[in-house]
Amino acid sequence: MTEKRQNIRDHKRRLLAAKYELRRKLSNFLTRSFV
Repeated sequence: MTEKRQNIRDHKRRLLAAKYELRRKLSNFLTRSFV
């Protein structure tokens, strides 16, 4: 039970990290293309 909850929390953290990474890459790409 607790292990499952830990996995879910880890999964959410990984999703958040991926989302922030994508946003960072996108902003870098946009600034590079506009400059």
